Amino acid sequence: SATAVPSQQSVKAFASNSANVTYAQSGVGAVTRAILDYIREREKSVTEYGVDNTGATDVAATLEACFEMGGSWWVPAGDYKITSALEATITSSLYVRCHPDARFFAPGRDGNMINIVVPSDGAGLPATGISFIWDGGFIDQSEQMVATVVPFIATYPPPTGLVGTASSTDGILIRGNYDDGSVKTGIYLAIVRNIRGYAGDHWQSAGGDSCIAFAGCRTMIVENSTFVGSRDQAVYFNNDSTGVLTDSAAIARGNTCINCAGGIAAKRSVRYVSFTENMIDNALTALSIGHEAGTGTKGGVISNNEIRRSARSILGYLCDSVAIHGNIIKDAGALLEDDTKAVSTYNL
Repeated sequence: SATAVPSQQSVKAFASNSANVTYAQSGVGAVTRAILDYIREREKSVTEYGVDNTGATDVAATLEACFEMGGSWWVPAGDYKITSALEATITSSLYVRCHPDARFFAPGRDGNMINIVVPSDGAGLPATGISFIWDGGFIDQSEQMVATVVPFIATYPPPTGLVGTASSTDGILIRGNYDDGSVKTGIYLAIVRNIRGYAGDHWQSAGGDSCIAFAGCRTMIVENSTFVGSRDQAVYFNNDSTGVLTDSAAIARGNTCINCAGGIAAKRSVRYVSFTENMIDNALTALSIGHEAGTGTKGGVISNNEIRRSARSILGYLCDSVAIHGNIIKDAGALLEDDTKAVSTYNL
């Protein structure tokens, strides 16, 4: 006998109940699931939530809203303009994965481009802390205003049109510390990897401040990234502003810094430091570990780095038990934009 054909109405009724639409992966152990559950679990794209990737409009508010949801986010190729404050306050782990040609730029922005922070009192954070990972993308600071406290600003003022009034104009700032009566950290692991940072061909004519800055996270890692022309340190690891956190660690490996005022720095008593297999070319200070607040760095290693054309190759003060070995230092002396020597040369 002929098979009955479902009516259009019955098909619509079936499909309208998402539980009826299922799928199963191939292979042993795969289970049948509702397709809607799968869609909701997958990595979300910021463009699905109204984030413009044409560079025409300011995306600070829409991008902030995405990040504050937590979870995993995909940022497709395109131009993402940030001209107003973007401060994503997170209470759950956040993973941002960017296409290599996802360009974040901040024309005229007199402040940090992207801020990832926890609540100032820690409200809503789990006791075990959260993680933050940023993978890929292009941080373009060439049109961002220069901060008021970058190195040698009186001797080498910013280019016309990039003179800022803010004390911090970083590309990405990740702040993990909070105060609920005592200072604690809410971000236990913060990783930035595989990014391109560009502020200008040379720090003298660059915009912005540091490209990547951390404050008060327990373990901070930057790896496999390239930075050109940063007006301050390309990568700036900090303990909290008072230096009272006692278990912070800074790890930088496999990075390249070219024509930056500073390469990679750990300050305000980051407790343990590991700088390995980085290449720094033409910096006022290539690698540095500093005190500034708290009790100082208590251990670490600086090894297998290559440092060229730098005024200060490795700088450390108030450090205990830091091993320095296997580094290549050559062609000492940083060059200004006109290829003259910048400042007097000294190394360790």
